[in-house]
Amino acid sequence: MNSVTYILSTLCPGGGVEAFCQNAISSLNAHGWSTNLIVLGRFDPVMVKQFQTRGCQVDCLSENGQKDTFFALLRQYPRMKRLLAQRAGMVVHMHTCSHSVVLVLHCLKALKRPVRILHSHTSPRADMGLLRRLRYRAVRAYASRTATRFAACSRKAAEFLFTDRLIQEGAVQIIPNALDASRFSFDLQVRMRKRSELHWKTERIIGCVGRLEEEKNTSFALELMPAVLQLDSQARLLLVGDGSLRAALEQQAERLGLSKHVFFAGRTERVGEYLCAMDVFLMPSQFEGMPMALLEARCSGLPSVVSEGVPAECCSPEECIRLPLSAPVRDWAEALTRPVHTPEERVQMGRECRKYGDLATMTEKLLLLYRESTETTEKRKIAK
Repeated sequence: MNSVTYILSTLCPGGGVEAFCQNAISSLNAHGWSTNLIVLGRFDPVMVKQFQTRGCQVDCLSENGQKDTFFALLRQYPRMKRLLAQRAGMVVHMHTCSHSVVLVLHCLKALKRPVRILHSHTSPRADMGLLRRLRYRAVRAYASRTATRFAACSRKAAEFLFTDRLIQEGAVQIIPNALDASRFSFDLQVRMRKRSELHWKTERIIGCVGRLEEEKNTSFALELMPAVLQLDSQARLLLVGDGSLRAALEQQAERLGLSKHVFFAGRTERVGEYLCAMDVFLMPSQFEGMPMALLEARCSGLPSVVSEGVPAECCSPEECIRLPLSAPVRDWAEALTRPVHTPEERVQMGRECRKYGDLATMTEKLLLLYRESTETTEKRKIAK
């Protein structure tokens, strides 16, 4: 049986990379590929079990769940090398863009793993400082020399991690994120039931889905609400997801007098139901590669308002408004209080989106990438 090793920075709920890997692993298993997972940094035990139930072996490098910073991984280098020597097969697919990827690539090259695929899932944040830019320039240069194949979820993600030469030569394969669209299809009955549970039967529900972490910029969503309420006093903010900033965000909502207008749904496996209940989707992220949450919202037929940290290629002009985070609050508020879509319009929009986020197409591209990589390796062996 063919096998592939996935390397991730984290394995936590609500992550786009984690969602990509879940979808990919399920599809690859159906095509006769076995997968195992190596997590470099923080991990959630529940998610580890979810992957294991899919028949995926999971190894976590960090025993205490610390972040996979360069120096943390440097201290763990001998252990990482032993783990990779035991678990990593011919094909290794890295889904990490942190500075620590330099150490992972160095280790894999030392172990003579022939297929080292580096996959970019993120884009640069607008306020990235000079020192951080210089660090990533060094990462980009080393990765371009040491990885053997290159992939990205979007053009913007490719430009973040790979050199212009690689992109211009067509060496970077764009593999858009995809999902099982049926899980997020709009359903009017589900919408009515969920809104009843929320006690927001007729209110305008603005929704955010994602981890409550700095890069998702959820505090910005809360800051918008006073201006939104001036235009629509029945507006409500629904936050789906959890993270280290939850307590701070709850305190912020209270300071702004929004306690009755905001609901923290927390972590849930029923994201599709909450999407059905929403009227508009909000994503004010500082940076994104190709956000799975936005794709899920589009599958539910939701109009979206997003920051320019979200790549334009992920957005449809008919259903999505992109605004700079520096735009006046009034502009954001007006975009969020547009007339809501009818159920019929949402069903139609969801159908159109499924053509873009097709899981079968993503799987075909992955299989082609793995086959071409292994065939190239075999040809080199024969040539020797």
